[in-house]
Amino acid sequence: MLLAVLQLGCVSQPETYAPPTQRKPLSVGDPSPLKAFVNMNDSDASVHFVRDISPTVEGVWRWARQKPTLLLSVPTATGWKFAADVTISDLTFKDTGPVNITVTINGHELTKAHFDKPGPGHIEKPVPPEWLRPKAENVVSLEIDKVWIAPEDKAVLGFVLTGAGFIH
Repeated sequence: MLLAVLQLGCVSQPETYAPPTQRKPLSVGDPSPLKAFVNMNDSDASVHFVRDISPTVEGVWRWARQKPTLLLSVPTATGWKFAADVTISDLTFKDTGPVNITVTINGHELTKAHFDKPGPGHIEKPVPPEWLRPKAENVVSLEIDKVWIAPEDKAVLGFVLTGAGFIH
């Protein structure tokens, strides 16, 4: 019995190894494809679209319907303004008359822009930093109060959108 106990006590121990060398992670940029500002003719513009923006590029612009909504990303929360280049079409204006576009950022109403004639327009207003989520998705909507419905195909059209997003 003593021999059996001695033999069991002579079991070889597994070899030990030092832990691997610790290294800092590689520095890589933000993997998100979202940008702070998107032009409607950007090759990656459609990754920013949530709803109500035409998939078809018409030169440098797209049709926006009632509540075009975008996802945008900013690296920091401070120092940003929201800007958008829009056009109220002669075609729609003759039936809708003056329109208002309400800009909402992450559920907060930023501004209401009034357009009393057709043609190009620019919306620009500073954004309170506490409304923005840095390095994350920010939801931006531009809701028009009156839309035009095409008699032929019943397409709902609001305004023409050329670009929208956050600028410094």
